[in-house]
Amino acid sequence: MNYDFEILVPEKIEKYLDELQSLEKNIEYPLEDGQGNFIIRHGKEYSPFFTQQGYKTRFVAMKINSKLIGTAAGMWKKISLFDKNYNGLYIADLKIMPEHRKNDILKNLLWHLLSRWAVIKDYRGWDFCYFCTMLKNGEGVNKSFKGFNPARLATESALINIYMVEPKILSALSVKSIPKINPEKSINLSPMRNELVLWNDGKKDIISSSKKSIFRFGHLHPAIFTNQNPSKLKKAISIIKAKKGIACFAIDDRKTDLINWLKSNGITTKTQCKIFSFSPFAPSIKHIKNINISTGEI
Repeated sequence: MNYDFEILVPEKIEKYLDELQSLEKNIEYPLEDGQGNFIIRHGKEYSPFFTQQGYKTRFVAMKINSKLIGTAAGMWKKISLFDKNYNGLYIADLKIMPEHRKNDILKNLLWHLLSRWAVIKDYRGWDFCYFCTMLKNGEGVNKSFKGFNPARLATESALINIYMVEPKILSALSVKSIPKINPEKSINLSPMRNELVLWNDGKKDIISSSKKSIFRFGHLHPAIFTNQNPSKLKKAISIIKAKKGIACFAIDDRKTDLINWLKSNGITTKTQCKIFSFSPFAPSIKHIKNINISTGEI
């Protein structure tokens, strides 16, 4: 089957808005290791959720006979590794119509991009790339990467626990007892996040598949537990509480001291994602023991 791939700048994505919104309605993502599901809606403009993450954004439209059957996004970010700045390419929002998922469309797309990487300047400018995959029964989309597929160049770099907690539960914690985390042994994959709490209302609405209601998530700053600043955490909790939201944050599964501290306070989760990365021109991020990422960008 012959596929056509069109690379788009954010300003050009609007011509596919109707098709993108229709596609989103048919894509479900797992919560609680598959015990629940949700769909995503990126709003009327579609692109702001992505453009807020880095200094450059590109979309790819996957088509058959000019009909959109899939999409993905790439965001270039300046990320610090071992006190040196690198350009990270975050590959996200892969969506393919169910009837086309077993037709090697992703493999064809990756070979299309790789074969043109050396001659098309716009495809370059990154030192490493990474992507996240939500887990169901302990597995993500990576299980479909078979054969001679460039996606297999990416290796598992981290298992991330995603917490969704009522702010009144967090406000009852003794924040001064949070286990210390060495910030020098951490990496922040969400460098553009400066706010204590990120609200993606209208940019990325997460909707329960069963209840059809929108989760009101207030995404905590990705390094809020690393910063060792209890006052900032308390302020963030109060912001979410005032807006009647749910606190959402991610913790690297290797931070067992922090995870156990939360567990001792009755806070657990079954919702997880894995981060995969490919680092041809930068140190591998899988060797960093604490990867911070905003749940507002996953």
